[in-house]
Amino acid sequence: IGKQNIKLVTDDSWTEGGITYNNRPAPGTSIGMLGPTAANSNYSVPLTANALTGDLGQQLSLALDSTSTDGLDLTSKEAGSTTAPKLVLTLS
Repeated sequence: IGKQNIKLVTDDSWTEGGITYNNRPAPGTSIGMLGPTAANSNYSVPLTANALTGDLGQQLSLALDSTSTDGLDLTSKEAGSTTAPKLVLTLS
């Protein structure tokens, strides 16, 4: 599967119950890259610390933005999947 850019989203006003594809906030600066990927795998993505400086101690919104025609499929928790995506942040 192709590569995905991890991008900052400056608009943090969205809510889980209110966001849709059509009203999603625009992705901004790229701060990392994921891929290529394989099914049912875990990945670690180092992010550019300097790009996160303005968001430290605040809510952080991120977006995945594909640069490939072979994108990444994620299953949401609403789909009843036992393998729903999970984001784990480790700060050092």
